[in-house]
Amino acid sequence: DCGTSTRPCRSITHAHSKSEGSDTILVGPGRYGDVNGDGDFSDPGDEQGDGCVVCITRSGVRVLSQQGAVFTLIDATGTSFNDAVMINARDVQFGAAGHGFRVLALGGPLYGISVSDHSDNIKVAGNVVTGGRQGAFLFPTLGRSAVISDNIAIDTIDGPGFSGVENVIDPGTGERTRVVRNIAIRNLVGFLIGGPDLLFTDNIADNNVQGALLGGNGMVVRNNSVSNSGREGIFLSGAVRTLKGNSVIGNRGPGITVAIGSSVEQFSRNNLYGNGTSETTFAGEPKPNCGLVNASGTTLSAPNNFWGQPSGPGPDPADEVCNIPNGSTTVVEPVAVRPVGNPHRRTHLISTRTVAK
Repeated sequence: DCGTSTRPCRSITHAHSKSEGSDTILVGPGRYGDVNGDGDFSDPGDEQGDGCVVCITRSGVRVLSQQGAVFTLIDATGTSFNDAVMINARDVQFGAAGHGFRVLALGGPLYGISVSDHSDNIKVAGNVVTGGRQGAFLFPTLGRSAVISDNIAIDTIDGPGFSGVENVIDPGTGERTRVVRNIAIRNLVGFLIGGPDLLFTDNIADNNVQGALLGGNGMVVRNNSVSNSGREGIFLSGAVRTLKGNSVIGNRGPGITVAIGSSVEQFSRNNLYGNGTSETTFAGEPKPNCGLVNASGTTLSAPNNFWGQPSGPGPDPADEVCNIPNGSTTVVEPVAVRPVGNPHRRTHLISTRTVAK
């Protein structure tokens, strides 16, 4: 028998099979999944889930590593399963800041960590996923009170680092789904996130093809850093409540695009410069250097943003405001005359925070 501190189980799957609701599974440092790296999952000690390498199907459990993602590896390389880790239960926590897992999803599973539809009270935190053919983290339709925080997604092949999240506010507590303090590097899309009243704060997207595609009425987008995207930095759709404190810098496409029929209630104190180094086309005419593309068809009020120069939007080295000729106008005064906050602080975290490759 196993499951005690003096006699631990060899696999997470075995420990999970012995767990009950509200149990905490503490995972010691080491290698899990394909233990000996031979490309199959049939050897003693290998994780042998049903359709996933590690399958969490018991509601109420917490799965935490003792020493964090650097020392706790789930190797799903080459598996034919859809998911390296699948959560198909409610009230589950997988990882925490400093107590998550490193998941290798190279050349095999479609997703690194995924959550089944309508799972309430889910927390996924402190994990590092490398690979995933269609995405690193997938949350297609989360239920109430979900928290996705302190994770890193790297090198997905054909998908986003983080995707999904159709949020439902908890009617009892009023809590929203929160996507906070995550990092997406070298993915097709850094963040593909949508849902009403969702909080998207303190995230980093760097060196993705597209930085962040965000949509949802009432969404709050604060204090994020989006840089070095191959295309646009942030694409917004819906009636966004707050766009504030973000640094959108050095993206080849436009810094921020507000889609047709969309709006932003509070648009201020953002840093928007160094964007639009590749050409954006308006009505067949090339137009580079767009910090903001307003395609909403309405008037956007965007005061107190820094556009790269104290004088506000304009030619390089500032960024321009590009209004689509469909009735879109933008009011930018007053402008911030210097960068707001420390625009490079969050980008610097990429080089100082541990990133598994």
